[in-house]
Amino acid sequence: MKKILQWLAVCVFAVLVFVPALAQAQTVPTTITSFRVTDKNKQDLTSAFTNQDIYLTASWNAQGEVHEGDTFSLGIPDILDFPATNAASFNIYAPDGEVMATAQVTPGRVTITYTAWVEGKDHVQGTLWLAAHVKADAAAGTTTLRLIDEATGQVVETSFETKHYGIIQHEVIAKWGVKTDHGTVEWSVRLNHAADNLTTVVLEDTAQEGTRIIPGSFRLYRVHMDAYSNIDPASWVRVSVPEPTISGSSFTWDLSSVDFQG
Repeated sequence: MKKILQWLAVCVFAVLVFVPALAQAQTVPTTITSFRVTDKNKQDLTSAFTNQDIYLTASWNAQGEVHEGDTFSLGIPDILDFPATNAASFNIYAPDGEVMATAQVTPGRVTITYTAWVEGKDHVQGTLWLAAHVKADAAAGTTTLRLIDEATGQVVETSFETKHYGIIQHEVIAKWGVKTDHGTVEWSVRLNHAADNLTTVVLEDTAQEGTRIIPGSFRLYRVHMDAYSNIDPASWVRVSVPEPTISGSSFTWDLSSVDFQG
């Protein structure tokens, strides 16, 4: 059985925002002005690996006058996984920091609803950053994504190269980190993919100067993982272990109680 150790330095909360329907609200025509793929740091990318998190970035201009409660919907690609299979909402901010709209994501669609911020404003425009995930079974090669304005029928395309990871060769430990949007870094460690008989495992690490480790953010899971690092979604089992000892930007995590037998 393959095993993975993952510790998290950030908790992500899904916040549902419900916007009351207004009597005068209507679907408004919109022009999509750009559509591109970026990484989690919002830098343009031309290729991505399976199981990689990306952003779909779309900019738009309202074609006419818009009011609070007005909406428009975009059809989004079904060849990607999005953060939630159920409806999830988030805010879209104007340059002045105010909430100009909310976005509600459902399978195959994102619906944008304007707030009172748009009242009395001309040439309303905005940019949507939609987190997505390249599916584990995505085919290698050129992946074409289509964004469709459901009111006007406008179709905008972008593409990137989907890559597959090579086979993992007798790996005992691997570590990687990703910046989040919350001033934190999320670190993951994969332990014992080689399925060796490990005993008295102790994990130690030190974060870079000027950072601190968040107590209570460590999690340990046992999973089934194939040779390409794809995890069976149904296999995640959290393992109960004592909390690590944290000293400033360093920690020591005694995992000697965990059965790491291959």
